[in-house]
Amino acid sequence: MPTTYAHWRFGDRCMKKLPGNIYQMILDNRAVFDYGVHGPDIFFYYNCLKKNEVNDFGTRMHEIPFGDTLEQIRPCFQKCDDKKAALSYLLGFTCHFVMDSYCHGYIERKDELSKASHGRIESQFDRYLLIKDGYDPVKKKVTFSLRPDRKMAHVISQLFPVWDEKTIYKTLKDQKFYLNLLKDNSKLKRWILSKGMDKLHVSSFKDLMLTEENDPEVADAMLRLDKLSVNALEHYPKLAKSLIGYLLHGDEPDPYFRNHFCQKEDYKDIPVLPLALERSYRTYRQR
Repeated sequence: MPTTYAHWRFGDRCMKKLPGNIYQMILDNRAVFDYGVHGPDIFFYYNCLKKNEVNDFGTRMHEIPFGDTLEQIRPCFQKCDDKKAALSYLLGFTCHFVMDSYCHGYIERKDELSKASHGRIESQFDRYLLIKDGYDPVKKKVTFSLRPDRKMAHVISQLFPVWDEKTIYKTLKDQKFYLNLLKDNSKLKRWILSKGMDKLHVSSFKDLMLTEENDPEVADAMLRLDKLSVNALEHYPKLAKSLIGYLLHGDEPDPYFRNHFCQKEDYKDIPVLPLALERSYRTYRQR
């Protein structure tokens, strides 16, 4: 999964592609949309230093077809107190699905063929986008859009009733806490965090920390993910329209919803190219 800033940025661009009335609805419910763009990832942060049912729920949701998830959500959506807020959340959630489904195959293949881990590729893409947008990747807080409160938790818990509002609220708070903790804005903090991760046997978390310097191992990946994000952005309005039709009217969902958040079966056919060749490589809308 591209990570925190990448997903927020993608969602911010997606919403501007929607019809005026839908765009205004999202503006009126921006805070909950901004949680939607993180999709199932929010569940990863619940007591994230140890495996539990909540973070496992986030993992499992990535591995099943998005359409199956929507099928489970639709009857819950019908019962929501605030359908505009719920729809805004799910439009954000769909942003997450589209971006993940476009990018995960390449990320997984790059992970297999290089020394860069999945997490390293993701965090470096956040760094790449922050710099592209004029921010200092070390100083900029990527949690600026996350404002956990009980209203957000209530909307989300109605869509995922397997978890109560209290659990969702803790999940949202944990997400912001751990993401802020991973900010390596001083060498001392980075050293302390690294030692702590080693002691807790979660050394892989180091790869999620944004760094001052770029990693040349993934320079090619930054270009590819940027191109894939553009393809995903072009595809999103069609999928958003299908989501709305399915939730509100029971229309047949778009066939693309048969995909899941993870890499597709043929991901090993995705070329991983040297930087010089990547510069001229073209990507296309997926099916």
